[in-house]
Amino acid sequence: MSGSLHEALIGVSLCLAIAGLGAAALRTVLGRLTILDVLALSFPLGAGFLTWFLFLMSWAGDGVTPLSVGLVWGLLLALALAARVLTAPRACADQTAGCPHRSTRLAPMRLPGLLVVLIGLTGFAAWLGVNGSYYGWDDMAIWAVKGYGIAREGSIWAAGHWGDHGLGYPMNIPLLIAIFRFTGDKLPASKIVFPIFYLSLAVGCLRFWLERGIRPRSAFLGTLLLVSTPLLFEHATLGYANLPYTVYLVLGCVEFVQGSVTQDVRRQVLSGLLLGMAAWTRPEGALAVASVVVVLGLTAHWIRQRGLNLLAWVLPVAVLAGTWVVFAGIHAPGGQMREALGAASEAVAGGVFHLSAFYWIVRFMGRQAVEISVWGVLPVACAVLLFLGARRLGPRSNPDAFLVSTAFLMVAAGVTVQFYLADFLGLLMNYLGNSANRMYMPAAVLAVLLAVLSSRSAVGEILPSEALGAQGTILPTGSE
Repeated sequence: MSGSLHEALIGVSLCLAIAGLGAAALRTVLGRLTILDVLALSFPLGAGFLTWFLFLMSWAGDGVTPLSVGLVWGLLLALALAARVLTAPRACADQTAGCPHRSTRLAPMRLPGLLVVLIGLTGFAAWLGVNGSYYGWDDMAIWAVKGYGIAREGSIWAAGHWGDHGLGYPMNIPLLIAIFRFTGDKLPASKIVFPIFYLSLAVGCLRFWLERGIRPRSAFLGTLLLVSTPLLFEHATLGYANLPYTVYLVLGCVEFVQGSVTQDVRRQVLSGLLLGMAAWTRPEGALAVASVVVVLGLTAHWIRQRGLNLLAWVLPVAVLAGTWVVFAGIHAPGGQMREALGAASEAVAGGVFHLSAFYWIVRFMGRQAVEISVWGVLPVACAVLLFLGARRLGPRSNPDAFLVSTAFLMVAAGVTVQFYLADFLGLLMNYLGNSANRMYMPAAVLAVLLAVLSSRSAVGEILPSEALGAQGTILPTGSE
């Protein structure tokens, strides 16, 4: 028992160190932080930066060792702190100073209770996950075993012969697991990271709703709807990459929405970082992120969101995602996606379109949507809220909701196309049965975001982030 407690404390300490790195980077990007910023974004950012730089070092020929992990962590932390000092924003007394005041409106008496619930659920999921170890197929065949292999051999090249799919899967999660494995991790304490992503997703959605002027009660209920969804909670106890991917993709989209609507370039940079890390987490991430960036950018231009800085937004995506795409293109040029595209091209050229695949996809997901044990009441709640609030989702009157709806449609369509292509390999029903629910997870969370936004009773409820501080700042971690 004492050994398990010791390992758990080491695991929690590692998570805090990673979150501390992320908080330092977040402070550099955003300036003033709130407790919701820290809870939502510090761990995902810290994990993404740490694993990406470890990957670059190993690709360049250095080993992945406890020493290299410590050196990279220390170097990145020092760079973040130095950048914060060198780029300290000018004091901004008003909105025109180029540094929007970033407070979040909420009901102070209600927030602590909700955070206690969220942290309690996170702790319970961590307890279940650690006691269950890695037991899912993808846990054992891909993510965990690659992480163990990298830790054992001290190189990212171990992922090529440990586990399935060779070097074709992004290494954010395997490298994260490898960091814990260096400590022995017999528990395994590395399972703690997945409940933390669960907490990040819940707080990130709550934070977005409050910033967009949603009443605290509605925002809190929306958050509870998310965390009580069985599929999301289950993935907080598993070792799959789908939940971390959902966090990066969804929060990347909402940061873009907030950044473009409020003309906040810092939020746009943060969006680019998160979307780039989504591509660094799941194999479908690069194509999904590319399509989301193109469509959201065009939509923002169409609805005349003039505050979008394309370079600040796209450059982080291009660097983070592009690096992985180049690596995978060189060292893992095959893969089922390319095979499916080839088979689809050949079939379509011969006049065979497999249109019945769409029927089976809709039928399967329709049946899954009414499975309380999978989605809970999420589909029903979203349907009711969207039906009642559909007229409030206009592109001019509610640009934030319109952009979220665009992201939802794009993400859902992208997953549907993947399953459609699988039908050309004769694998559609197998893929639907094994992965449909978790593949549609990002789209489902975006649907909840949109549904709660549609509950806003009037456009006048939308407040710029500069004005939100009038009703209470949440524990700022620093001042300008």
